[in-house]
Amino acid sequence: MAGEITLFPLADKQSDLAGYINSAGGWVLEPQFEDAESFSTYGVAPVELDGKWGVIDTSGEFVVPPKFESIAEFQANGLAVVQLNRKYGMINSAGEITIEAKFTSLDPFEDRQVAMAKLDNRIGFVTRSGEFTPLDSLNEIGKFSSRQSMMARVFGEAGTGVLDGQGNLLLPPQYEEVALGSAGFPFAVKQDGLWGFMAEHKIWVIEPKFESAMGFNPAGTAAVQYAGLWGIIDIDGQWVLNPELDAIIWFLGPKSRSLAIKDGKYGVLSHDGSWILPPQYPGLGFIDENDNLAVHTANGVGLITLTGEWIIPAKWESIRFFPASNLYQVVNSDGKKAVFTSEGKQVSDFLYTYIFGVSDELTKVYFGDDFTMGYLGKDYQPITFNAEDIPGLNSQLQTRADGGDPEAQLELGSLLWHGVGHRKDVAEGLAYLKMAAHQGYPPAQKALADFYFMESPSKANWALALMWDSIAKQNGAPLAGVLTTTLSGRVSPEILPLIELRASQCLESGYSDCLE
Repeated sequence: MAGEITLFPLADKQSDLAGYINSAGGWVLEPQFEDAESFSTYGVAPVELDGKWGVIDTSGEFVVPPKFESIAEFQANGLAVVQLNRKYGMINSAGEITIEAKFTSLDPFEDRQVAMAKLDNRIGFVTRSGEFTPLDSLNEIGKFSSRQSMMARVFGEAGTGVLDGQGNLLLPPQYEEVALGSAGFPFAVKQDGLWGFMAEHKIWVIEPKFESAMGFNPAGTAAVQYAGLWGIIDIDGQWVLNPELDAIIWFLGPKSRSLAIKDGKYGVLSHDGSWILPPQYPGLGFIDENDNLAVHTANGVGLITLTGEWIIPAKWESIRFFPASNLYQVVNSDGKKAVFTSEGKQVSDFLYTYIFGVSDELTKVYFGDDFTMGYLGKDYQPITFNAEDIPGLNSQLQTRADGGDPEAQLELGSLLWHGVGHRKDVAEGLAYLKMAAHQGYPPAQKALADFYFMESPSKANWALALMWDSIAKQNGAPLAGVLTTTLSGRVSPEILPLIELRASQCLESGYSDCLE
């Protein structure tokens, strides 16, 4: 049965081992593991010991002995993907193997009845009983999203289709593009260069006539582009808002509202076409669970309510929201981060490289050139370190990276690339990312794919991004494959088989022939 998380992982700098602390910062499980992940609500956590991963309970006893190459995070359903002998399977929170480790790739079930898998180079899905069904008409299965009612786009030789969370092919993969929407509504489908709306079984509900379209939101309206401008239609294809906007950015959330642009100004639009926040801002960011928005101005980034009242003044580099702790991470001009409450009160100093809200009791922070991790308590003050002891730049990380440590190479490469808590040097950052990726380190391979994508807006290096994303996915890197799904509709279908061939050549050569 799921419960409250009361223990939190922490690495001890002196021993370089990890253990678990309570919300007061005291050790409950002394440092003894090479690595430690967060406890799930089922009271178990993956840990690494002697180079293998197992699962412990809150007493520190092994529920699953350390024998796996990796164990992913336990999902809300109590299941976790594991790697054994370079194959993937699944275990439950009691340590029982529920899916045999025989797949070359395996996604988590989440709240679906099926999980996407690859077996002997055949893409398909596996049920919770372990039965595999190949889908030989598909080349790739996109990411499922609960926001889109657990449906996913699928990609085949002839185009794009839709798969549901039960493994049913709702639309065959034969269309130029598909945009998902809310359950029970038609899909936005592109055919012959124009977008329309199609129900299951290939029945057109609204004939293709739009230049672009988004899926229907829960309120039963959809954003479409017509004659170069954006408007809103209902399920019958009638205009709710005539096409008069520069852009509608996102229109699928549970509250069916969107950021929209009119005459170059940003505002917030309701599903019925009325303005919740009139267009008056040079830039708007997220709408969070508090109904607050990040505002981009010439003076910096701030935070406002949906009624336009200022919470955090617009003078910062960026703002990020953490729903688990209802806090905001605010970044200053030096790239350092501090914690702000949902009322806009600053409750920590600008000391940190990264901040992650993990619960209503603890906030995880990283600091220093060696990326030390610690926790802030309920009062947002350090409980596992002294703020005055936060080091400045030092050579420890550089020494480890230059000594061939791929984890250090990834950390240093990322810091140099982004210039976060470190001097910015994109070329040198790329060099360290490549060192780690060429050692076969999957997280670095995923980071290298992201680098080639993000640093090449002109698409010049997208082929390299896709190649490294494919390699990272084959090697089991978390979130690998998402980039390929994102780009698959934006690159020529003819090059995708060539990219897979390049990925195979790179792997087979031991990373000596990767055509970089």
